[in-house]
Amino acid sequence: MSNIMADEALIERYNNGDAAAFDILYERYRQSFYNYMVKTTGDAGLADDIYHNCWEKIIEKQEEFVLRIQAGDPPFKFASYLFSMGKNAWLDHTRSASYKRQVSLDGDSDDEESVSPLSGFSCDDTTNPDEQYRHKQLLKKINEAIGLLAPEQREAFMLTRENRLTLEQVAEIQGVGRETVKSRNKYALQKLKHLLQEWLP
Repeated sequence: MSNIMADEALIERYNNGDAAAFDILYERYRQSFYNYMVKTTGDAGLADDIYHNCWEKIIEKQEEFVLRIQAGDPPFKFASYLFSMGKNAWLDHTRSASYKRQVSLDGDSDDEESVSPLSGFSCDDTTNPDEQYRHKQLLKKINEAIGLLAPEQREAFMLTRENRLTLEQVAEIQGVGRETVKSRNKYALQKLKHLLQEWLP
């Protein structure tokens, strides 16, 4: 049996006064949730605002979460709630008449690897200048290719491949069935392999 405490158990402990429980929960999703928001918005500044607002709301709603966890019907899943909150905040922002989304594959961040949806599959670290250059070019091509995916495929791919959410969790976020998410991932991967074929071994 795993000794890793479930998200929901951490929320209950935090609500009971255990501040360290929130630190664990925050660290568990800190990087993946931020990366998701950067790629979703294409704007590092906006992503940062939504990211911090979401965590503030998590703190504010801790008691509500505990009630939902204890009710258990339907089961409350923190990861699904967090990513859905970020997505909805972004959708709310895009509905503003004064805002027009500027598509940016790299965002405003200079740290390409930290926001790359395929960072887990990136090249090995090397001190060879030629390899370092090729590595940066590969990350750029990956980001460009992901930007060409259909929005629902891109989101499903990012959530499962980078953020390590289950198909069920992504299905809940996207409001579709598990098999639909599975299909979106399949077609996203096929298109990425086609677009990146000259870079693959």
